Amino acid sequence: MFSPRQITLLAAATCCISWSVLTPAHAAPYTSLVIFGDSLSDVGNIASSSFDIYPGKYYYEDRFSNGPVWVETLATSLGLPATKRSTASGDDFAYGGAQTTGTGGLEGAFIRDIDEQVTQYLNQRTIDPTALYVVFAGSNDFINGQTNVATPANRLATDISRLITAGARNFLVPNLPLLGATPRFNGNPTTAAVYNDRSQQFNATMDAKLFELSDDVAELTFFRLDVASLFADAIAHPTKFGLTNVTTPAAPGLQSGASSYNTSLIAPNANEYLFWDDLHPTTTVHTVLAARARALVDGVPGDFNADAFVDAADLAIWQSNVGAAGSATRATGDANGDQLVDGADFLLWQLNATSSAAFAAVPEPAPWRLALASVLAAALCTARGRCFNVPHAAG
Repeated sequence: MFSPRQITLLAAATCCISWSVLTPAHAAPYTSLVIFGDSLSDVGNIASSSFDIYPGKYYYEDRFSNGPVWVETLATSLGLPATKRSTASGDDFAYGGAQTTGTGGLEGAFIRDIDEQVTQYLNQRTIDPTALYVVFAGSNDFINGQTNVATPANRLATDISRLITAGARNFLVPNLPLLGATPRFNGNPTTAAVYNDRSQQFNATMDAKLFELSDDVAELTFFRLDVASLFADAIAHPTKFGLTNVTTPAAPGLQSGASSYNTSLIAPNANEYLFWDDLHPTTTVHTVLAARARALVDGVPGDFNADAFVDAADLAIWQSNVGAAGSATRATGDANGDQLVDGADFLLWQLNATSSAAFAAVPEPAPWRLALASVLAAALCTARGRCFNVPHAAG
């Protein structure tokens, strides 16, 4: 028998994103969204703990952006309760400025790092195996001087393992955007290259860590939102995302915690910018992140006929449509939302297949189909500049 372990390590849909607030299409497959992270996911915790010093009055309602952040939109689009900060008894434990661990000094008095967030959750709440757990962090470790990518990766993997041991089963773990592309670092090619390299190494290390964790416990779902590729795509093709500026901030010179700021400097078309300040994206980009995340988690990759099983019938759909490009959907065999039906989709079907009967019931794909799938998969990896080793499900 193949284990029902589900791991998705590919990005969700790469185009056709609506900028309007997403609405739920059907009942959510999860009961709640529990969030651990940093400023990209904070909805007011650091503001509460710092007496509203951070991020400050020039940011939108205690968010590190000019509007709602991605986890809020994701929760709404999945039909879940509105995201609420943990300091107000909510399920969003993220703190602006959080590292994976080790924040000290005065900042440490206000910031809960990821290990502290998880500890607080485990001490105060009961694990819900039907909740979706978001773990999105690591950037601040490198921004604050960490050079060893293994240190934050090991810490984050340990905290995910703690949640698994307690009973959590569904995880959304976005990778990091390339930090060298942010306005804080993109003005110096050498510095940008260093931070991009650390981001890439961290992402690759975390990919391996998640696979290791998946081998230890059956019935785990890891969704890996490819934020790095999303940002790279937005920078390379800004008009595709409705952006006109992907290199400088919409609010130049603005820093979190600022007691004063000349608001006349803010771009009148701020939502056409990738970045709000020198590190954080605009709410436009947060909306895209939410849409990608929803496309990724709203259903099991490989379940093309939406019957809640990944089986022979789904493989038959993939076989019938392999090679389709440009308008493919989940219903026609596109497991990862890239509008192609290719080898990457077959790998996701194979990984998530719930029974060996799936292989026995359907004739072996014709050699030309597998060859085409391999070529397409290789092309996909080349185009993205990265590829994942997806293991076979355990026997």
